[in-house]
Amino acid sequence: MISKQKRGLSPVIATMLLVSLAVVLAVIVFFWARSFLAETITKEGVDIDQSCSSVDFEVEADSSLRELTITIVNKGDVPIYNVEIKKKGLGEEKTITDIENQNSISPGETATISLSSLDLRTGDEISVVPILLGETETYKKAYVCEDNYAKETTVI
Repeated sequence: MISKQKRGLSPVIATMLLVSLAVVLAVIVFFWARSFLAETITKEGVDIDQSCSSVDFEVEADSSLRELTITIVNKGDVPIYNVEIKKKGLGEEKTITDIENQNSISPGETATISLSSLDLRTGDEISVVPILLGETETYKKAYVCEDNYAKETTVI
């Protein structure tokens, strides 16, 4: 009579399964943690935050014509890719528009933006936040500077 003995997994196979499980878990944790780290955006080899601090521009809003016109003069040496316009209200700031397909404002240039469909009147305070075009390792990306780099003006 042949006796069949039931045996568990051999120690070699058990060790291989444990190592495989540890590697799979490590890969999952790596990709999960990678999603929390922001991709670095640079402009001309410098962190984009430092480029935001180098932006120097003046802004003026005029509603004397039929349309609201915002004039931006780039006095610094960093090109402004676009702007975001915020209306300041009682205890709040409301983003009312960012201009799509705006040509960048090179250093020393002046740009006039005409806005017709905005809820802005004479005496309203607006804040103009610069948007810079930065680079990552794989592509170019627009970066909205923080609000402390914005210029404020009153619609006249």
